[in-house]
Amino acid sequence: MKLIIIGAFSLVSICSWAEDTVESRLGPCKQVLESCKRFISDKTAAGEKKSLYKDCMQPLLGDGPIPAGLSIETAQVEACKKKKSQIKQSE
Repeated sequence: MKLIIIGAFSLVSICSWAEDTVESRLGPCKQVLESCKRFISDKTAAGEKKSLYKDCMQPLLGDGPIPAGLSIETAQVEACKKKKSQIKQSE
């Protein structure tokens, strides 16, 4: 029984560590991603076929215009671009 409890605790610790690592790696890009997911979901519900990457993330992070109807602050997009650049430099 003791071994099961220790194993479960270890698994929870690893999962929370992994989540923190992903969270810190994505940083401001998580907000951009969530905004794009909502945008694509709304478009899909309205009968439009849209791609998360092609129709939202790529234009935002590739210096394209903010897609019409997407609710996001320019500062969030710029922070994500900066984070993306930092990640590329560290790889």
